[in-house]
Amino acid sequence: MVVEATLKLRYRWAMLILYAISPILVHGTELGRPDHQSLLILIATIAICAEWNLRAEDSAVAAKDRSKWSVVSGVASGLAIWTSAYESLVLFLLVILVSALGSAKALSARFRRAGWVSFVLVIAIAFSIEQRVPSLSIFYSDPLFQNWARTIGELEYVSPANPIWLRWCGYLLFVTPLLVWISVTKAMRSGERTTPAFVLVLLAATYVLTIWQARWGYFFVLIFALVLASLLGSINASTAVWTAFLLSMLPVLRDWDERLWVNDTQFTNRVEKRNESVQLRDLALSLRSSQTRPFLAPWWLSPPIAYWSGQPGVAGSSHESLNGIADSARFFLSDDLEKIRQILANHQTAWVIAYDSERVAQNSAALLNGPVPTHPRCRVLDRTRSGAPPFLVLSAQNPVAKLYRVVAR
Repeated sequence: MVVEATLKLRYRWAMLILYAISPILVHGTELGRPDHQSLLILIATIAICAEWNLRAEDSAVAAKDRSKWSVVSGVASGLAIWTSAYESLVLFLLVILVSALGSAKALSARFRRAGWVSFVLVIAIAFSIEQRVPSLSIFYSDPLFQNWARTIGELEYVSPANPIWLRWCGYLLFVTPLLVWISVTKAMRSGERTTPAFVLVLLAATYVLTIWQARWGYFFVLIFALVLASLLGSINASTAVWTAFLLSMLPVLRDWDERLWVNDTQFTNRVEKRNESVQLRDLALSLRSSQTRPFLAPWWLSPPIAYWSGQPGVAGSSHESLNGIADSARFFLSDDLEKIRQILANHQTAWVIAYDSERVAQNSAALLNGPVPTHPRCRVLDRTRSGAPPFLVLSAQNPVAKLYRVVAR
């Protein structure tokens, strides 16, 4: 990791092991994720570690080296905000706030200037390419967003008493407050701070935010892994530290045991899910074209279909596509032909993918906070191909879904 470059943390292997095997970080960085989380975790790690190196109270860190780390910090922070102006923006503002409260001059130091220029340049490039202001609807109290949020596992509340914390971090999570107190006391007594204040603030803030929304867990465990190596450095008994660390990983290893050696029911569900993904992918491949031909599908299926087909979807699984998500729900629930024709026309839709009608109907009704109609469109398209409207022509099907082509009539 970047933080090793100048800090030489004594127990850095503990940090690397936890980073590598924590289930939530593995989930966040696994290959093939349809969102930006894996990229964001990587860039956020670089930004935090670069900032940590800037705060290192080591006379061996020359001004030239500080300028380099400042550039790395500025570029990484800018790229993180460009990737997602939510978690990364909150973390960035917390770092700035802590720095300003500690010493405002530190933010305007000579070695910081190159970093600020790099940060502003990246943000300027982002605006010139994106040509839009990032959506901050995740902070809204709009009923549509609230209904959608209840369907997203990463937005769920995580109780402090939930055992999942131990599966993410291990038993050392229990003694972290004590280790922080020892580190702060030692710093006050000797004047040498091994763990910067901004890192401890980020650790506490991301813990509280994870209780609010589970998606912050990625960043809490990331920062916990970074802090753990520094906090353990104040303990001289290496054998005791490594013994305690390895024993603390038992909940993490137990989680992997359950994931890798599943019971019969879990194995059957996994096989069914895999087969469904294969068949859905086969259907999505038929959408590939050199022309842009948007499709409409249930929003939770749209990201993988977009990836496999190379075509844009009306809906998505992020808060920035709420309008498309709502339109897809209205389409699948409506029994008004003119209304669904208008939805297709508004998005210039070329394809419609019909999926399990019961699940689509229930999720769509929950999103729109209304009842399921007697004859929702999703049920007609899924079960009775002859009942499809004349402007939707069945093009392909398999046991998982049906593909309809939109024709002008």
